[in-house]
Amino acid sequence: MPLKKSASKKANNERRLDNIHARKAAEKKYGKAAIKGKHVHHKDGNQKNNSPKNLELISAKEHGAMHGRGNGKRGNGKIKRKK
Repeated sequence: MPLKKSASKKANNERRLDNIHARKAAEKKYGKAAIKGKHVHHKDGNQKNNSPKNLELISAKEHGAMHGRGNGKRGNGKIKRKK
């Protein structure tokens, strides 16, 4: 998750810690090897909710599409997933 240039140092540090906590929780759920190269997505959108039921591993491309990054347009939060 890129840090925002306009955000304060405190906000950026909190964001970094949220990311670390989410990755640690995902590591417990999926294993260290499974999370390598993947993004941890919070299903409910709350970055503080690191419940195992709320976390899923997805590719960077999928995650960018969900949050409207990478294509210059805002995403609608819905993408087609392979099952």
